[in-house]
Amino acid sequence: MQVRRIVHWTIVFGSAAAFLIWWMNSSLQGETENSGDGTASIVQMLSEEDDDSKFAKVVRPARISFPADHGPHPDFRTEWWYFTGNLSTSDKAHYGYQFTIFRRAVSADRPDLSSDWATNQIYMAHVALTDVKEGSYYSEERFNRKALGMAGAQSAPFSVWLDDWVIEGVSENCYGCLDIRMNIAAKDFSLSLDLTSLKPAVLHGEGGYSRKGAEPDSASYYYSLTRIATTGYVMLNDRKYSVSGTSWMDHEWFTSVLDAKQVGWNWFSVQLEDGRDIMFFQLRIENGGAAESFHEGTLVNPHGEWIRLSDQDVRLTELRTWKSEKSGSEYPVDWKMEIPEHNLSLTLSAVIDDQERIDSLKYWEGAINVTDQEGSNKLVGKGYLEMTGY
Repeated sequence: MQVRRIVHWTIVFGSAAAFLIWWMNSSLQGETENSGDGTASIVQMLSEEDDDSKFAKVVRPARISFPADHGPHPDFRTEWWYFTGNLSTSDKAHYGYQFTIFRRAVSADRPDLSSDWATNQIYMAHVALTDVKEGSYYSEERFNRKALGMAGAQSAPFSVWLDDWVIEGVSENCYGCLDIRMNIAAKDFSLSLDLTSLKPAVLHGEGGYSRKGAEPDSASYYYSLTRIATTGYVMLNDRKYSVSGTSWMDHEWFTSVLDAKQVGWNWFSVQLEDGRDIMFFQLRIENGGAAESFHEGTLVNPHGEWIRLSDQDVRLTELRTWKSEKSGSEYPVDWKMEIPEHNLSLTLSAVIDDQERIDSLKYWEGAINVTDQEGSNKLVGKGYLEMTGY
C-alpha cells in the first residue's frame, strides 16, 4: 500500500505529537513525576484508572482467525505490532533491530466520519538498531493521528504504517503466516527487509487469551510469529550492508491489562539453533518481586507445535545488572533461564548493555545472545529482552 503524502503533514504531526504527550502526561500517574526526565513508562500507559467501560474487554478466550486478526481492533483501547530480529552480514557483523507500531484509542466514541480529519485513534512508532561490533544503539520515535492516511492498519492485504514507515505483506498458506516487506528510514539508519514466516502463528495462553492479572479482564489477546526468515539491507553511516537472519513478530490487543500492584515486566523471546523458540514473560509487583501466578510462556518445537509454560516450568535468575547514566534505572541485563523438563539451561546476555529507550516512553529493549550453561557455554541461539517499570 502506498502511503499518501499530505501537504499539511508538519502541522498535523505537531498537533498529534502535542496531543499524545498531553494525554500521556495527564493520564499516566506516579512514575512520570518521579522520573525527572519527562518520560513515562509503558506500565503507566497500561494501568490507568479512568473509565474504560465503553471499550471492548478481553475477558475470555476468543477465536483468533487470519488474516482478519492481523489487522486493527479499534474497539479495544491499546494494540501493538512488534517486530524484533537479529541480523548478520557475511563477515559476521551482528545487528539487532526493533520496530513497533502502537495504536491507542483516546476515546471509545466513534468519530464523526463526515470529516477526513476526524479520528479517535493515535499511532506511535518506535524503531531501534543495535550495532554490536561498534557497541552503538540508535533509536527514533514518531507519532501521528489515524486521519488522512497518515497512520493506520489493515488486515487484507496486511499493512501497518505511520507516514512512510511501512510494513506490508500478504497471507501465506499456513495458519497466520505472512510474507512481509519492511521499509523504515530513520534519521541515523534505515532498514529494508523481506520477512517470510517459517512457522504458523502461536496462540499464547489459552488459545490466545493471555492472563496478566487476577481480574478476568487483566488480559490480552496475544499471538506471535516466532520464526521469520529475514533478508535485506541495513543502511548505517552512509554504508549499505547486506544482512540475513531471523525475526519475531508479536501482535497484542487489550483494554485493561495490568493489576494495580504490578509495576513492570520482563519479556523474553529466544530462538535456538536447534529450531525451538521460547516466549516467556514475568510480571513484577511493587516490592520488586515477581507477581504470583502470572509468569507464563510458550515453547515452540521446530515443526511449529507449541506447549504452554507455567511459572513452575521455568526458573529465571538475575546474573548481572547495568545502571543507566541517562535515567538512573538499573536493569538486569544477564539472566539464567532453566526449563528442566526440556533439558534447557541457558544464559541470556545483552549484546551491549545500553539498549535503553528514552523517548516519550522509557524501557529497555535489546538483542541478547543465548549460550548453553551446561558445559561449553557455546552460542546456541539469539533473542530479544524487554524490561519495563525499572
